[in-house]
Amino acid sequence: MNSNASHMMLLPRRQIPYVLLIALTIASGAVAGAFNNRWGTPANLSAAGERVANFPKQVGPWRLETAEPFIPVVAEMLECAGSRSCTYRHQQTGAVVRVGLHVGPPGPTSVHTPDVCYSSQDFEQIGPRTRIELLSPARGGGTFWKADFRARTLRGGAMHVIYGWSTGHGWVAADRPRFEFVGHRLLYKLQAASVYDEDNDEDGPPAYQQFLEELLPLVDAQILRGPSR
Repeated sequence: MNSNASHMMLLPRRQIPYVLLIALTIASGAVAGAFNNRWGTPANLSAAGERVANFPKQVGPWRLETAEPFIPVVAEMLECAGSRSCTYRHQQTGAVVRVGLHVGPPGPTSVHTPDVCYSSQDFEQIGPRTRIELLSPARGGGTFWKADFRARTLRGGAMHVIYGWSTGHGWVAADRPRFEFVGHRLLYKLQAASVYDEDNDEDGPPAYQQFLEELLPLVDAQILRGPSR
């Protein structure tokens, strides 16, 4: 009989359930601490955070104009191990797409979605979000959510917002990301936005589609599948 069992036998019977409850609480707290990186940032998450900065300066006909990490208050809220907010401009058409990518623990990375963020910044959502597919997982793509928003100001416009998550193998438009990514040590979130004219049909594929179909294979090769993942 081991020492733990012998100590249990010495306890009054009515105290045994409380001792078991304390033991289970300590064990579950250790597991939760590991998943939430309470005991330190895992090496693979640190390496993933460093690779997020590897955005290309040229993506087909799109040229990088600005690239910077998320502002500290946002990075802290999302518990980012690494983040980048970039602006690209099409060299022929002048179309602009803004894209953000960050990586961190699944909990905070999964819960902040555009419907919450944009609604608090004088935008209203236009209709329900829809699931779209961009490329295939084998080519660095997958499924994403698309949601459209309209500014409430008189001079405001409308924009397409695309977002999805990845554990390092393709992108997923998860229905319940908080639960679907439980057990993973890291999670990426990508979000892109491009403006459009509500009064005129878009001529050809929208800017976000043209851009992401050029960008996603590069992100897959240079960031998701980099060394030390």
